[in-house]
Amino acid sequence: MSATVTDIRYQPTAQRLFSAMAAIGALSLAAGLVLAPDRAWANLLVLSIGTVGLGVGGAVFIAVHRLSGAGWATALRRVPEAMVSLLPVGSVGLLAVLVFRPNLYAWVNPSAELEHLMVGFKGLWLNRPFFLARAVFYLALWSWLGWSLVRVSRLQDLDPHRKGYRESGRYAALLAATFGLTYCLASFDWIMSLEPEWYSTVFGFYNLAGMFVAVLAMMTLMSVWLRRRGEFRGVLSGEHLHDLGKLLMGFCTVWAYLWFCQYMLIWYSNFPEETGYYLIRREGAWNSVFFLNLAINWILPFLILLPASVKRSSSAMAKIATLLLLGRVVDLYLMIVPSIEGVGGPKFGIYEVGMLAGAIGLIALLMIRGLRGAAIVPQIDLRLQQSLHYHS
Repeated sequence: MSATVTDIRYQPTAQRLFSAMAAIGALSLAAGLVLAPDRAWANLLVLSIGTVGLGVGGAVFIAVHRLSGAGWATALRRVPEAMVSLLPVGSVGLLAVLVFRPNLYAWVNPSAELEHLMVGFKGLWLNRPFFLARAVFYLALWSWLGWSLVRVSRLQDLDPHRKGYRESGRYAALLAATFGLTYCLASFDWIMSLEPEWYSTVFGFYNLAGMFVAVLAMMTLMSVWLRRRGEFRGVLSGEHLHDLGKLLMGFCTVWAYLWFCQYMLIWYSNFPEETGYYLIRREGAWNSVFFLNLAINWILPFLILLPASVKRSSSAMAKIATLLLLGRVVDLYLMIVPSIEGVGGPKFGIYEVGMLAGAIGLIALLMIRGLRGAAIVPQIDLRLQQSLHYHS
């Protein structure tokens, strides 16, 4: 149990593959910024928000696990800790969009049709300096709390007499108290304000649910990968997978419930300022993406995860986790790109494929790096043995 990821030589082929994918993503971004700037910036916004969500979501999982007193995932804690390392890169990409491509947001230079919106509280809230200041505050707060949780966790392994457990509780409580509000507000700012006429009171919670599904999927995928490599052999059991499967199934259903609530209420009330959001996404080729989003984020995972045997199968869980991570990208794409491109359907081509491949490669490299430098299983934790011998 004392082995570290640093002690193990990673397959050069995998390292080269991930590095090549990251390079392809960088080249695709550079080409897109010159030849198709709106598409490149929109894709960067999608991928950056998704990466930030994985990073802060990893910290939230650690915090919730700590505050609830749960022990089942203690042995897997290095995986969400590694996810925190995604925050800086995601933050840089997101801030680059907000600073260097402000015209993605129609309210920055409002047309005559939108000027009437930029009064009162909305005009005060959608003020560009205040908008950027809020973004920096959210990202800085999440990064500080996330890295603090990781730092305390790793210091516990070095000093058994350190009172890190109590210290981690303070950081976990602060993150739990602030995250829900700040993430909802960030969702309003970074996504919903792309269409300043449109509003939804459940939009923040909808994004929270989608983000947490992606976090659980990433945890599942990385844990299965580590077991196949040998680092989690004797650590990740069928019971752990079963619990991850139940959480995935539950949060998929929460996401679907919020999806239905938002769509049904807007359809029923039929207010023009609300229905415009869905009219774009139900026209032409966007309509196929609209239903694909529901299929891969809820219908397929829900049906596949119903048998208990599937939730205990590492192969099946890895496939479901991959599907749900792709589903999160599709969900963000459907929320963001139609607001920028408008009608006419998605323009899915070399820029989208290349940048998505680059994001996957970069995330994989960052996750591997985040796993290094500490024991792959926490060495000193009150609930470690409970996790290693866990039975649900």
